[in-house]
Amino acid sequence: MALHTPRMLGEIETIALATDGTKFGAGAEREALFLCKTWKARLLILHVITVDTELATSAHAESATLHREIRQYIRRLEQEAAAEGIACRAVIEGSYMPEKTIIELAQKNRADMIVTGRHGRSSLMKLLAGSVASKIIGLGFPKVLVVPRNARINVERLLLATDGSEFAEQATEEVVNLGIHCPFLQQIFTVAVAAREPELKQARQTVEKACRRLREAQIAARCLPVAEVGRTAEIITGTARKHDVGMIVMGGHGRGLSRLLMGHVTEKVISQAHCAVLVVER
Repeated sequence: MALHTPRMLGEIETIALATDGTKFGAGAEREALFLCKTWKARLLILHVITVDTELATSAHAESATLHREIRQYIRRLEQEAAAEGIACRAVIEGSYMPEKTIIELAQKNRADMIVTGRHGRSSLMKLLAGSVASKIIGLGFPKVLVVPRNARINVERLLLATDGSEFAEQATEEVVNLGIHCPFLQQIFTVAVAAREPELKQARQTVEKACRRLREAQIAARCLPVAEVGRTAEIITGTARKHDVGMIVMGGHGRGLSRLLMGHVTEKVISQAHCAVLVVER
């Protein structure tokens, strides 16, 4: 089966909500419904039950029990979607590797973006070790939106983080496309960070390149460049909080969880941000 090529922001037709049914997914559930209504997209609810490899012989019975427990929760989400006029479908499966199954189901159902929650403000290593969201990003799904429990997406202001890499350029193109199709977007804070003072000039050039691309697209939203010296994640999340942006958009850096375990800036931003973070891989 050929892999689905996800549509860009502003043209999204299917959003996959990966939910575990806990309180930490409340923000993801709320904002997935909001984005589906805003973009007139359909909602695919994915609940993947982790099957213990040591209990493989009883996996079927265990999965069946958990299916019954989760149905009421899924039914509530379906009712909320129906009340908003959103087409909705739910899939419940058991898996030894839930992150891989979520991606496979999203691809099979032609989802353009996966939305998932964040389990608190844990340390980076704890986040990486226990978060299915981090593992989905590590496996390289093209667009993953991680939403903290209390976050609400503000479609008027967003932050584009750029380092001049090919992944950052792809994130820029996603923002360009959103600006073209979303009349509500008013401000785009474009941020590049230098580790040391001598690198600030390069950071300014990087952020200006992204702003130039946004201006060339003739979108209505205003581009506001920010180039500073410091720790990248802290400046990105601090700028987002200062200006109350509703979403941070940034590039990932390829496949493989091992690369994330090395302290990737993207993961630090996810763990520290007050708002939703969209990670663009390609």
